[in-house]
Amino acid sequence: MKELINRLNLLLKSGVLHEENMKTVLNMLNYLKEKYNLNLTEENSSMLVTHIAMYLERKNKESIEGLDIDSLNELKESKKYTLALQIIQNLEKDVLGPINDSEKTFILAHLINFLEGVDRVWKLL
Repeated sequence: MKELINRLNLLLKSGVLHEENMKTVLNMLNYLKEKYNLNLTEENSSMLVTHIAMYLERKNKESIEGLDIDSLNELKESKKYTLALQIIQNLEKDVLGPINDSEKTFILAHLINFLEGVDRVWKLL
């Protein structure tokens, strides 16, 4: 997690990320560790963490277009889809507040990639 904190500090120092949003991302990392025993690192979740940080910065200012229907259908085929949805719902409720649907699609994709990566690692051990 040290590398992720370094990533967040770089975003903070460059003015891309505000301190309040950095605290929210750190709260999210701790929440995922405590509630789901997920250990996010630079290697396994840099895209997820960066996306959440950028989402918090653009929240209520600008919106992005969500994933296309084919990509969403592909995500729904993942064995981790239901768990990823549950995690997002809990993050909304407990840490991040409401997330619009477009952002949710990308966060869902990043979460599924992370969760499937964890499974791949366990299978290798």
